Amino acid sequence: MPSADTLAIRVGSEGQRIAVRNIWLLYLYATDLYRALGPAERIRAEESPEDADVLVARILCREVRARLRAGLTVGYLPRHAALSAVRDRIDFLSTWRGSYLEQGKAVCSFSDMGVNTPRNQFVLAGLLTASRRLARRREDSALARECRVLASEFERRGITRPTGTEPPHEVYGHFDRADRRMVSAAQMLCDNALPSFATGNLSVQQPDITDDAHLRHLYERGIRGFYATNLAPQRTVRAEQLTWSGRTDTGTEGLWPIMRTDITITGSDGRLIIDTKFTAALTQQMAWHPPRLKSGHLYQIYTYVSANDAISRGPATNGLLLYPSTDSAPDVLTSKQIGAHRIGAATIDLTADAATIRRRLFDLVEEFMPVSAATPLHRNHRTERRGVVERCQD
Repeated sequence: MPSADTLAIRVGSEGQRIAVRNIWLLYLYATDLYRALGPAERIRAEESPEDADVLVARILCREVRARLRAGLTVGYLPRHAALSAVRDRIDFLSTWRGSYLEQGKAVCSFSDMGVNTPRNQFVLAGLLTASRRLARRREDSALARECRVLASEFERRGITRPTGTEPPHEVYGHFDRADRRMVSAAQMLCDNALPSFATGNLSVQQPDITDDAHLRHLYERGIRGFYATNLAPQRTVRAEQLTWSGRTDTGTEGLWPIMRTDITITGSDGRLIIDTKFTAALTQQMAWHPPRLKSGHLYQIYTYVSANDAISRGPATNGLLLYPSTDSAPDVLTSKQIGAHRIGAATIDLTADAATIRRRLFDLVEEFMPVSAATPLHRNHRTERRGVVERCQD
């Protein structure tokens, strides 16, 4: 099943082994940058990770040029200067020390509008990082030169290099949401979150991860990001919070847990709730018992679809438990019709290539959602991929 170059991750008390061949693919699906790619660029990023740095650098340059034409986003910058007119707060100690009152001035601390924001500084760092990485390869020298030119334009406009390496934690509004793609590309370059096939100078041992909280979150975000990008605009994909139906005794509302779905796919013909589980699909409580699905997971997904059906007037909601393949459950696909709901469980092989994983995710949507809207998406995917292959052959 898994080859020698896979990453073995052991999760749960049973120590089930989950083989992951391509962590990059999950990271790619989870990023905002994936949504900014065109269909051909998505397939290239999935199937050619060795070209990921070139692709991300091109996207960064494209977004930077667009922002330079439209105008860089400005923000409030803290300033501390001696002014002839009082502005905001007066720094009395600095004013007295510098004898500015004798000159008719006062030292003030105030905010001013400018482009030298932490966001633009971080993008500048991304451009400089891209130029250094691409300058090592002769075939990418033109792209490296473009990154340096754009970085020089940033510096000419007064943007300085950041002092730290952490990306800015900011809220994007309606008029500056285009900056999200630019910052996301810069973050992938600065965080070295891109795959590299070059020989490094460090020797590392293949990890055996016991705290899998980060990978659980990455697995959930990656699957949700894939569906949110590839099923739009026919369907909306999001994580949502469900409410309990019926009356609750006064004063005991806080005792009921919050129901939050990992992935909710909504279309005109129905809804599908997907709950991602980064653990083994099957469990064996006794040695003489056959492996079975975990009852707790089934109760959870059934509660989700029942709660959603109680508050929704649309078509019935289906539910799917999505697991990674393990040694004990390499390939699982089963479902049961329970009243108006179809509940199922499936696995996805994370050791497979990108095309197989992509096809499997589309097949699951076709399997658990009405075929009328899902099938054209799958056909478009095949057409896009065939077009990319043909262009590569030319």
